[in-house]
Amino acid sequence: MILTLILGPIAILSIMQLFLFCLQKNKMRKNFTLLAFVLLTNICFSQSVCNPTGNLFIYSNYEGGVLYLNVDVNVPDIKIGIVTYETVVLNLIGPFASNVTGVHYAGAADSVDNSCSLNLGLVQINGLGAGGSSVVSLSPVSTLTNSFGSSTISCGLSCQTNVNQGGCNTPDQIEHYIQQQFPTAILRSHTTTYSCWTGDTLNLSSGGNCCALLALGLEPKPMISNKGLNLYPNPVSSGFRLDLEQEEFVEIYDAQGRLVFGQLLKPGTDEISMINQASGIYHLRLKGSNRSAKLIRD
Repeated sequence: MILTLILGPIAILSIMQLFLFCLQKNKMRKNFTLLAFVLLTNICFSQSVCNPTGNLFIYSNYEGGVLYLNVDVNVPDIKIGIVTYETVVLNLIGPFASNVTGVHYAGAADSVDNSCSLNLGLVQINGLGAGGSSVVSLSPVSTLTNSFGSSTISCGLSCQTNVNQGGCNTPDQIEHYIQQQFPTAILRSHTTTYSCWTGDTLNLSSGGNCCALLALGLEPKPMISNKGLNLYPNPVSSGFRLDLEQEEFVEIYDAQGRLVFGQLLKPGTDEISMINQASGIYHLRLKGSNRSAKLIRD
């Protein structure tokens, strides 16, 4: 941010011109390419919040490492997405760590090619409360096609959607995939970088440096609150009743973002069974009126 103010647009243009000149001369290509990449990334992408009403926080890099996330925002039903090529150890800390209800890791989780030299082994997620759940998905198929990124979710490199990511994913691919895992969540921030987390502590309140889906117009709008949505009882034991004013397609997702119920229901009072579902937090969504509510299964 400071560098942006000091250099200004003219200096940025000069750096880009110098970069192209060096490439044409084919001298010091590797070192200068890395320098220019780091400079331009830091210049162009300052800290930002994609949606201040959101509850989804994404962190991505290439080299993995040890990351402490300080949950310093009192946001209910917080979701965390992590994407790395090499293994990561995530530690949830802070006054509102118990608000985190879901963590989804996706990437290669390569513990052999460890640039950080930390010998971390398997992916670890620590500090998640009793009501929360986590998923580790190794190189899943990308849910969004971008010719500049990988067809599988593997790693993060930069906040560039139209520059080749060298085998990693473009940020819009990462955001789209994580969003699909938490379909009722709204992206609040995305922090992406190449380098290793070496015990770094990042505050959720600090925002991120990337809002790729928002820039592309693909970020979903916040769901309308459950005000006026009548369902009972909640918490649920074996089932619940839902009062509908109109025909609605009703979806229920579990804490991992998996669809466990989907059906078109008629107006009136409908009874929905949860007897085959495990205890935990679920999210009910009415697609037609764009309303949602949280369910708790005893």
